[in-house]
Amino acid sequence: MGSPAKQCEEGITFPCHSALSGAGYIVTTADATAGYVQLTDADYEVPFGVAVMGTKNPIDETMQSGQYIAVQRAGYAFVKLHKANEAIAVGGLVGTMYTVNGVTDQGGVTALTLDPTNTSTYFRAHRSIVGTAMEAVGVSNGGLILVHLATGGI
Repeated sequence: MGSPAKQCEEGITFPCHSALSGAGYIVTTADATAGYVQLTDADYEVPFGVAVMGTKNPIDETMQSGQYIAVQRAGYAFVKLHKANEAIAVGGLVGTMYTVNGVTDQGGVTALTLDPTNTSTYFRAHRSIVGTAMEAVGVSNGGLILVHLATGGI
């Protein structure tokens, strides 16, 4: 039968373990069954790409897991912000975080600071980069942010 991944014009499609309400979520291959993606759900988790679509059933509008989704790994994309995101400046790095200011949220991004003097988080933070912010957002803004993706290149 071959690999479950399929090529399409929007990106590469994969079955998704997570149920997604819409596009913009950050997905990873970490902890997922071979060939599947899922929402990021750990601090500094390595991103695989951005979900281009959700997993809602078009008939009854319920979100379903195990559905194929298109995943974008390069270019520009609107990405889901963590619901407790730190302030993000234009040109700032954004990355995956599960817990921000004591609030947990799956599949979102927040501002990343790469501090080379803190070796316990420096390399983990570098691996979790999703891309560069193309617009500024305030603290705990929620919603979406336009990002120049770096998931395929870091």
